[in-house]
Amino acid sequence: MNIFSPSPIPVLAFHRVLPYKNSISVTIDEFDHYLQWFKSKGFRTLSSAEFERALAGEEVAEHGLVITFDDGYRDNCYLAAQLLKKYEMNAILFVITGNIKDEQTKKPTDTWLEEGDERYLSWEEIKSMTDSGLFEVHSHTHSHDRSWINNSSGDMRQVVRQDVSRSIQTLRDQGYKHEIHLAWPWGYFRQEWLDDLEGLGIRFSYTMQPGTNYPGCDTRKIMRLAGEKPFDYLKRLCSVGSSPMFGRALNSASRTWSVMRGRP
Repeated sequence: MNIFSPSPIPVLAFHRVLPYKNSISVTIDEFDHYLQWFKSKGFRTLSSAEFERALAGEEVAEHGLVITFDDGYRDNCYLAAQLLKKYEMNAILFVITGNIKDEQTKKPTDTWLEEGDERYLSWEEIKSMTDSGLFEVHSHTHSHDRSWINNSSGDMRQVVRQDVSRSIQTLRDQGYKHEIHLAWPWGYFRQEWLDDLEGLGIRFSYTMQPGTNYPGCDTRKIMRLAGEKPFDYLKRLCSVGSSPMFGRALNSASRTWSVMRGRP
């Protein structure tokens, strides 16, 4: 395995693509501009299987890029998908399985409601997304429970393990047989939770620690760049992070910053 591959891989984390801007969205025009820029710079999006092989050192992914969406919002199906198709790109969809509806009773609206179940995907909508080849679906836990954050109680480890296990089983029950990747809610995790992943059959979990990813990196701590940040900032991080010379320095600085903030 060549751990000095010249191809560090940025992973972008988005939530929503909407006609308007909010704290967890980019606008339609912004997302279009982002994809256009990455395409013009020669980046190509990777499937989870291609990403797995690149991190294992089994293939070199020159200008590889992974696009992810967290939570499972309906605009991913009706708005983000159109732009991914336009630029011949694909994305990983991390869904909160407990929020996904068996069927959707209301049609999408122009307002894309901020509250209520209408904003979350149904399994039927997810199937249309995966069948198109534009998305593949993975786990963002079952409950996305905020009480996990900074909770070191003795039973929390078991609570998290059971929740993640339930999410995986839900995806299996829906027919998704590929290797499941996991995105931690808010990027938060504890070391003992990582230690439990192997027993759950998960080798790849995603954080919100900024940086890029190399063959030989700890695949339980995949770094991601927040897509809602100003795009000039995102472009700089992608340019630096995908550089063989400066990418590792960025990751080292990010880990140091994380330790200073008391994060794992």
